[in-house]
Amino acid sequence: MQATPSIAARARSQPSWLLPLLMMLVITTPALAAGPAPDDKTTKYEIKFMQNMIDHHAMAIMMGEMCLAKATHQELREMCQQVVTTQTQESETMKSWLATWYGENYEAKMSSRDERQMRELERLSGAEFEKAFMPMLVDHHRIALQRAAVCLQRAYHPELINMCSDIVTAQAAEIKQLRQWMCEWYQMCTNPRQRNDEDNSGDNEDGET
Repeated sequence: MQATPSIAARARSQPSWLLPLLMMLVITTPALAAGPAPDDKTTKYEIKFMQNMIDHHAMAIMMGEMCLAKATHQELREMCQQVVTTQTQESETMKSWLATWYGENYEAKMSSRDERQMRELERLSGAEFEKAFMPMLVDHHRIALQRAAVCLQRAYHPELINMCSDIVTAQAAEIKQLRQWMCEWYQMCTNPRQRNDEDNSGDNEDGET
């Protein structure tokens, strides 16, 4: 069985703005903790972060399932299957942590904006679906990546921190692959400088209201 890459090893493959956050995990990750976070601020952060990420994953799962039915490229369908599998597992894990650590039972919710986007995507098929779907998934992944980067700094539980590291690693790689396919298949090529500016901008969403 292939060994799981260390946090330091995974950090070397990430965008430069994420490297300091990932490397901090080597030094600051606490021992496994079965109870809640030790202070109210971190407790509120973890609860809100996991609830928001469960909601966010729910839309990605729906998008992935739609992709499996509509996408024309096998490579894209394989990525969508991975998105569905991974994010379903992560959602169920976060639900269990909310219940175990904080006594919270939570089910995913979708905003009216998200529902509208899904209806618009549902009307498309073939190449038109892929040309709309891939930029939409890139944008969706970027939000998750930004939130997960904040989680690396603010979460208490090492299990959650490790999941956030996995989200950063997986979704950064998927964004890169999607952009490559967009360019190769549909000449939807992103200027490298513009792409770096977008990835560095962030939406400053840290899970708190």
